[in-house]
Amino acid sequence: MCNARIATDILCRCRACAVVVAIGRSAGVVRAGEVDVAGAGRGARALRLRHAIRVMRAIPVICANRTNRTIRSPQPRWRGRAMRGVTLIECLVAMAIMVVAIMAVAPSIDAVRRRVGVDITARAFMAAMQTARAEAIARHRRIAIAPHDGASLSGGWVTFVDENRNHRFDDGEPLLARYAPLPRGVSIEARWGLYYTEGLAFSESGFIRTEAHKWLSGTVRIAGYGRRVCITINAYGRARVAKRCDA
Repeated sequence: MCNARIATDILCRCRACAVVVAIGRSAGVVRAGEVDVAGAGRGARALRLRHAIRVMRAIPVICANRTNRTIRSPQPRWRGRAMRGVTLIECLVAMAIMVVAIMAVAPSIDAVRRRVGVDITARAFMAAMQTARAEAIARHRRIAIAPHDGASLSGGWVTFVDENRNHRFDDGEPLLARYAPLPRGVSIEARWGLYYTEGLAFSESGFIRTEAHKWLSGTVRIAGYGRRVCITINAYGRARVAKRCDA
């Protein structure tokens, strides 16, 4: 026995199936929704039944070639592809984590920046002294470093040719360099043994001298935000960063 659902399914898929059903009905073998091969008998009906069976065997190939594009419903383009990108919730969570991390490290970054400002100031002042000493030897003139405002080195300093040897920048004296004021919270202080002066001067030989033409040595201390850097200078004008810097 062959279930009639097979014939119905083939009929839905291909128009040629209707021919087979018609042949089967004319042969008297399709009745009550079934195909009875054993009761077909002999003669013309048996021949028509065999022909119908051969046609039914060939129909699946014909239907597959003709209806392959129509029996399948169109699939969405996204189906079968990997999902790309992130969702809105994932973006918000990532942004929240990033904001919390930035807020956590912001104070430490600011403290490091302030401490680095002290080191940068110390290097700048040391470079200014080395430049002034080299200019004094090259020009064979007295080169001085004095506060820009005449009060404190923290407000910035100038390097100039001290023609009248008063350790102050006066009008008409050649200006070699000008330095900006120190960052807020950073201070600079110069200590020259028994003498106290905010600036310093290099003689024609590169030695440090006072107004009375005496030798001079001392320490320049740069401090701020819990950090101190000391620069020691001997009478020969050579400067170096001290390993220890007492208060």
